[in-house]
Amino acid sequence: MAWNNYDYVLNLVNIDGMNLQYASYDLKDNYEIVYYAINQNIEALQFASNKLKNVFKNHINELNKLKNKINRLEQINNNITKDNIEMKKKINRLEQLVNEKLIKDNIEMKQKINRLEQITNKKNENILS
Repeated sequence: MAWNNYDYVLNLVNIDGMNLQYASYDLKDNYEIVYYAINQNIEALQFASNKLKNVFKNHINELNKLKNKINRLEQINNNITKDNIEMKKKINRLEQLVNEKLIKDNIEMKQKINRLEQITNKKNENILS
């Protein structure tokens, strides 16, 4: 019977994983056959031997745990990215405020220097006259 033939069943489960249901028990207990069947259609797992059902369920559980960890890391990364954007905005605003303050202080200092120069010039004029 063809359903006992490894190559025949492997080709058919690659086309439709649900073909695993027709395979012989030995092939339902073959890791590679079951792997390709569930890779094509996860629902084919129901037709695997009990031993391989447990093996692949454990693999699937581990994969789901890893996916959850990846999702959490992506969320953390997104939060860090958002925080970085906010920090950059705050830093830019702070730099803008500092520059504005420096410009204002510079203008005030120049005005004071000009005023002092005017006072000094008047005193010098008074002394010379």
